Parts: sequence; structure tokens; C-alpha cells
Amino acid sequence: MNNAALSGKGEFERFRAALPRRFGDKVVASWFSDLECEDMSDDCVVLSTGSQFSCDAISQRFGPQLKETWGLVIRPVRKLSIVARQQMREDARRVEALKGTLAAASPLRAKAEASALKGAERRSSGIDDLYSPVDERATFETFAVDETNEMAFAAARQIFAPGANADVTYLNGPSGVGKSHLLFAIANEHRRRFGDGACAYITYHALQNGTVNAVFTNNIIALQKDLLSKEVLLIDDIHLLSTSPRTQAELLNLVNAAMASGRRLVIAGELTPQKLIAANFNERLADRLSGGLSVSLLPGDVAHRARVLKKRLEMNENSQRIEDSAVDYIAENFPQSLREAIGALKQLQLAHIGRDDPIGRLEA
Repeated sequence: MNNAALSGKGEFERFRAALPRRFGDKVVASWFSDLECEDMSDDCVVLSTGSQFSCDAISQRFGPQLKETWGLVIRPVRKLSIVARQQMREDARRVEALKGTLAAASPLRAKAEASALKGAERRSSGIDDLYSPVDERATFETFAVDETNEMAFAAARQIFAPGANADVTYLNGPSGVGKSHLLFAIANEHRRRFGDGACAYITYHALQNGTVNAVFTNNIIALQKDLLSKEVLLIDDIHLLSTSPRTQAELLNLVNAAMASGRRLVIAGELTPQKLIAANFNERLADRLSGGLSVSLLPGDVAHRARVLKKRLEMNENSQRIEDSAVDYIAENFPQSLREAIGALKQLQLAHIGRDDPIGRLEA
């Protein structure tokens, strides 16, 4: 191993050692235990994890914080990406298989297969790889509705209303109020009614990567065409594109094309259209979102948090029986964030795993 490789390995180990201090041991054990460093340069780092699901989840939940941690511990970088090793191996096998046929092929066949090879390499982050799985348990029936989110719930449901106008729907609100749940619910309802394939969920990170790859391969029109092949396209966490003006511009083009072609586009983000502009977002994109169906979700009160937690328990049929008093205690003591309340519920379940008798307020 050369000095540069040794240095890179040492930097990654320092980064890993800092993760428990930043995120806590439980988060590290749950999400970062198999992180590896695939590549690093002065301004870019590529980390990998074992599956596409983990890749998408880590990118969504922790991507900006991981980049910030790397900057504090090692050095500031322009970009920190998470990739799936499983997909990398599959792409490598596909490319190598094509390469192996070129030597013995006739000139005409070699030319055709070389073109196929170029296409395979270009598709290493192809359109099918951009789509993320959805939680099948997150449906309209498992969404807790009250006055803080009833308009957003209605906006998501109206996508399936007969004769509904094709327009962009923008769900906005702080973290943990149910935006992703509604996107998942749309995807699950569309699959239930029409089968697989015509509705897709994509994270901001995947859209960003897809745009970068398409720009490098001069394939941006094909990317937009592939995205618009879906009847309904769901895009999550667009506020995290604040430092990606090119991806914002392509998202604007996608919104315009979707409206012109009658496709349904549902986008979620934490900022209102006005706050997107204040955050130096593309003004025309913010204007398009404002001019569509823009609906806000707000944090709920204690009673709403309790309803959400009870719905969460209903989603997991095999979970321990947790009494209402314990759920109410969590709802009362985690007022800052619904995600924190859900995390506390998960910790309570984990602490009493395998227990047969009900879990009450004293255990919470």
C-alpha cells in the first residue's frame, strides 16, 4: 500500500472514530457499521454501504451531516456521496462481461458491442437505479389526519380524483410532519390501483446524482424523457438542493415538461416557495411551485403526536403491545420533533423486545 493509500485509510478511520461523538453509538451501529471509503480527493469523497436501501436512507437522513463531519475532522469537501456496493458490483460485472466479448468479435460486431459497453458504463447510475423503494406500510389509512395536515392529505388524495388537473403539487413543512409518508402513500395507492411501474419515488440525492451523470454523458434529454415516462413522479427533500443550481434548473425543466405533458409531479421540501427564494433557490422554480398546488404541513400538538405514534404501532403488526399511557408519555415529553418521538418509541420497543406483557407508562 502506497503512502497516499495509507494516508487515505488513516483519514477515513479518523472520520469513523468521530461518528459516535456526532451521531451517538446507536445510530452508528444501525446505519454506519458497514461504511467503507471507495474514493477520495481534495474536494470529493465517495463512501459506500451494503445495499441500495441503506444508501438512499443514509443519503436522505444523514448526508449533509456526514459531509459536515468530514469537513470538521479531515478537511472541507465540495461533495460527499454515498453509493451502494451491491449496485457497483453488478455494474462492474455487466461492464466486464461486455469487455470480454470485444477481443474476439468481428469489426462490425465489435463496434456494436463497444457502443453497448459505453451505454452500460453510462447507465452505472441509470434511471432505474435512481428510484428508491417506498415503505409499503405508509398508506393513506395509516396517516394521522388533523387540522395541521388535512389540506396536504386532501391534496395527496386528489391525485386519484377523476378529472383532476395535471399540476405540480408541493408539500412543504418542517422535518417529521409526514411529507414522506404522504409520498409513500401516493406510491402505494397507485401500485394498488394500477400495478407496478407507472409511479416512482426519487430522493433529492438521487436526482442530483442523475443530473450530474447525465451532464457528464451529454444525456440530459434522455434523463428527462425517462423521468417523464412515469405517470406520477414523487421527489423528496428538494430543499437540500440549495447548493445544486444545475439540478434546480433541470427540476424546473421537469416541472414545465410534466405540466405540458399531463404528468403528475408531487414534490416535498421543508421550505415554502417564498423561503426557497430567500435561500437563493431558482426563483422560477419557486414560482412554479407556488403557482401549483402548494400546501403546508405544520407540527401537531401532544394529541396529534400520540395519534401518529399509535398509527405507527398499527403499521407494525408484530410489535409489542404498548399501552396508551406509555404512548401518551412519549408524546408529552418529545415536543420538539415528531421524528424524535418516533425514535423514542422505537427505543422503547427495542428495550423490551421479546416481552409478552404490555408495556406501560412506568417503562416509558
